[in-house]
Amino acid sequence: VKSLGLHIDDNLSWNVHIDKISNKIASGIGALKRCRPFAPQTTLQSINNALIQPDFDYCREVWGIVCFLANKLQILQNRATRILTFSI
Repeated sequence: VKSLGLHIDDNLSWNVHIDKISNKIASGIGALKRCRPFAPQTTLQSINNALIQPDFDYCREVWGIVCFLANKLQILQNRATRILTFSI
């Protein structure tokens, strides 16, 4: 069930929610990477703030306590940061 942007399964685990968020964030990172050669740094930061960062921030207080699932999202956030800083 999806309620208020949170995916809740029968066992009340966060696996489904984190998977859905990961897929959405990975899509935003792909868009960011495709725009990188054509856009200045400020535009890339705006794209990040519009497409990627809200998914990390929404309800973080609730699911953020689940460390083993948050690591999956940390990897995606590191990837977005490397794209923004032209590290890759």
